[in-house]
Amino acid sequence: MGLLKSSALWSSWQRGRGAPVAVAPVYLFAGEETFLRDEALRHLEDLLLTDETRLFNREVVSGASADFLPLVQACETLPLKSSPSRSEERALGGSPRERLIIVKEAQRIVAAHQAELAPRLSALPETTCLVLLWEGPWRREELKRPLVQEIQRVGEVVEFLPLTPSEAVEWLMAAVKRREKCLQPVAAQALYETTEGTLRELAHEVDKLCWFVGTREEITTQDISQEGGYREADPLRWVAALKLRDLPVSLALLQQLLQEGEEPVRLLHLAARSVIRERQISPGMTPLETWRSLTQAIQAADLAIKTGRETPAGALTRLTVQVCQPGGPSSARRPSSG
Repeated sequence: MGLLKSSALWSSWQRGRGAPVAVAPVYLFAGEETFLRDEALRHLEDLLLTDETRLFNREVVSGASADFLPLVQACETLPLKSSPSRSEERALGGSPRERLIIVKEAQRIVAAHQAELAPRLSALPETTCLVLLWEGPWRREELKRPLVQEIQRVGEVVEFLPLTPSEAVEWLMAAVKRREKCLQPVAAQALYETTEGTLRELAHEVDKLCWFVGTREEITTQDISQEGGYREADPLRWVAALKLRDLPVSLALLQQLLQEGEEPVRLLHLAARSVIRERQISPGMTPLETWRSLTQAIQAADLAIKTGRETPAGALTRLTVQVCQPGGPSSARRPSSG
């Protein structure tokens, strides 16, 4: 019981061999990564409810309501209907929770109602699971609230924070595994680096890839390139060629990517994300001089695009030439305006 990260929450829900899923009586979901929060809430619903019980035993209450009675009644109501599978699970020592109460905008529960709700949490029926969604800004100071402290004592407060690049790669692998397929780390990294990086976009890409490979279990880097619509050119190959300072290959790949309709700004973001991540996890992989050249060129290209001084395609071309020629950006000659 206490304060959890979203990854620890999923671990607590993993069903061990012959062991029941551990579901707390009350959760507070907070934090700015709403995609992870919504994903966790959907999974919790699937753990506790079936299609036939969802209509009867799932209830949503607004924390902004001035009337506190509906929330109290919802928490204290016993399940109206039980499925045979849930009854069998209870008999085997599984979680008895079959009723899910969701409180939206929990941060708007007035202080008097928070004080009234806190002592009731320890007396919730064993069949009830209460989830409060803190949908406003979340600060650690909120942990000092008596209601939040009581939730920590009897249940779990879960923070859904933006994932780091390495956490996003792990999330991708876990998301594919839940679909009974396999995504190796190198392929997960490739998928992360060829998207804008938001979890909603990554989840959409996972769905498309699982459909793309059909009955095959493993998803490869080749699948990612083919599903993304690339024929010969691949954004990751372009970034790799930049790091090797291979000017002919870099320019050829860039030209082909642009001809195939790849967005120049997306390529720039891909290069930046790849450089930042590589420096974090493998500082010695790319020589320091090359890393600095690439970083300076990316910054210059980004500024040129934002100020309108160059077209996105022109800025990327200049970036490629500057990085690959001897001496890097510092010795690069600016194209004449005339």
